[in-house]
Amino acid sequence: MTRTGLQVTLVQVLAGRRSVHLACDFRLTDARTQRLIEDSAHKLVRVGTERSALVGVTGLAHLDSIPVGEWIVRRLGTLEPGPDFLDRIVESLRSSAQSSAAYIRDALVRRTTFVVGGFSGTQARIVLVSNFEAFFNGRVKREGLAADRFAVSGIRPKAPIYFTTGVTGVEKPEDIEKARLLVRSEADDSAIQRSLAEINKWVSARSLSVSPGCYTATIHATGSGSSQPFLSGGQLDSPFIPPDVQLMMHELQTVFRPAIKPDGHPSPIQIRGTTHAFIGTGEKYWQGQLRLTPHSAAVWNNYGADLAGRGRFEEARRAYTRACELDETYPTPRVNLAGRVWVDLGDAATAEGLFQEAFAIWKNKIPSNEIVRYANFRLYAYRDEAEAEALFRKACRDKDCPMAPVRLAQLLLETGRGKDEAVDLLASARERFPTNQEVLGHVGFAEFRYLGLPEQGRARLEQACVADPTNADLLTMAGDVCLLTGDPSTASYYYRKAIKRLPTHWAIHLNWGLALALEQNFEAALKHLREATAIVPPDQSASVQINLAAVLWASGDRSAAVDLLHSLQGHLPLPREVEMELLAMLEIAGEGSHRDRIADLVASGPLPTALTMQAMALGGTATEQTVARELAALLVNDSL
Repeated sequence: MTRTGLQVTLVQVLAGRRSVHLACDFRLTDARTQRLIEDSAHKLVRVGTERSALVGVTGLAHLDSIPVGEWIVRRLGTLEPGPDFLDRIVESLRSSAQSSAAYIRDALVRRTTFVVGGFSGTQARIVLVSNFEAFFNGRVKREGLAADRFAVSGIRPKAPIYFTTGVTGVEKPEDIEKARLLVRSEADDSAIQRSLAEINKWVSARSLSVSPGCYTATIHATGSGSSQPFLSGGQLDSPFIPPDVQLMMHELQTVFRPAIKPDGHPSPIQIRGTTHAFIGTGEKYWQGQLRLTPHSAAVWNNYGADLAGRGRFEEARRAYTRACELDETYPTPRVNLAGRVWVDLGDAATAEGLFQEAFAIWKNKIPSNEIVRYANFRLYAYRDEAEAEALFRKACRDKDCPMAPVRLAQLLLETGRGKDEAVDLLASARERFPTNQEVLGHVGFAEFRYLGLPEQGRARLEQACVADPTNADLLTMAGDVCLLTGDPSTASYYYRKAIKRLPTHWAIHLNWGLALALEQNFEAALKHLREATAIVPPDQSASVQINLAAVLWASGDRSAAVDLLHSLQGHLPLPREVEMELLAMLEIAGEGSHRDRIADLVASGPLPTALTMQAMALGGTATEQTVARELAALLVNDSL
């Protein structure tokens, strides 16, 4: 049997206005005798990244001596995304198939249909590229023999439709109606795919050219989709990797190592399912998604994440809240909302309640990255170091959680215990996740802050920022490190890039204001410090105001600076570090003697930095500047 004499048959198409579902069996048969050759054909692939399309095949099992699934991937895998992506797929298939099938003279063997499912805007389109099948009045019309040329025909379903290519007329009408109802009711992908698999199995019992197993795939107008194989017989013990997945693995340089069975033989590598999603950015994209699926909790959650990434935190909280309202069993928006409520509003009690709601939904399957997030919350909201350590260690059991060992190491270093273990954890994280820029950046920050390796730590952070130039957290850490090493100009460079990503992040405005003040650009510094004052959570307000007072003093506005210091003095007790700076600044301004109280506070632990005092030392008389420098050294216990 020559390769040109092998045929593949059944393609099922189920589509609605906003979704496309395809199913293809695996059987290879003799084109004339229908004799079974094998059940191993891949004839359904997904192409594209931003807006995907599905392509299934009836007819020739090989083109140019290449299995047809691989042939499709080779022809279409390099197409660039764009608004005309579907049209370019169709034209590429038409011209390539015309050329590749031209040498096959047998018109029966040459019969081939490519079924292409995709979207024009948000409207589903089904296109047949075929030399023997075409749409006519909304139905598939078939000829007995192949024409000389491939033609293109298509439909845009307004209501759920079902049809097949290759084998037809043996499906049960009630099964077809059930499948249509699932699309109409917007059932989940898995339920719709199972219904197609059941139809495929029914047809296989009545047609020798169809295998009992099949491969199913789904795409949606929202950019999401999934696939799932339904294997049978010998397929259960054979490898299964679709050609499009194989290409992706090759591009990512990913290699799966098979598990070894008790008998010493390797287990077959099988892709049991895939899930994909294209998530765009920007208000126009998300408003389009919300028009398509206004009651989708997942869309509202993802919209919230996009808003947060753009620094629109209040709107992000509203989007997360809407997601929680739409789906009481969806934990992700609850932890996202918890993080925003804590960071933006300082409301630890509400955040704690949201975390607990999410964990109750996850039960015993809390994702490790969410355990890390909760550990960070417990550490910074409640200073519960013991619980945070226990949570980080729990997350470390998952060897695929990159930040768990890094955060545990940072906690051990920050609390002054387990330095050797921390160093081992950081080294292990770098080795295990060599391309994870977040890991690289946090390792660099730990080296800078705790391990006495400032140059190495800064270099790692800057390397991470080069590799991931839009990561606001990395940019902010790089700015902090530059500021702490006396390089306010470079710090300003990183803060400027970070603030473009997070324009309403109070801490970035605060630190950038300090950096600008140390450059003696007081006008710009005051602008950012006042912006920080307007958006800072209440529990962090004092730390912003104390820095604003220092820069007001340095800029020459002594009266406003002293008034602000007296206002803060009226709110004592304040956080210990803020009180230390407040009393020192009052001492510099000649507003009472506070050295004894300052000494008592320093005895319980010095300040980590004296940046605020350095800013204040830029203003006032020569004597006041001298006093400011003396007190700066006292507050950090000469450790700056």
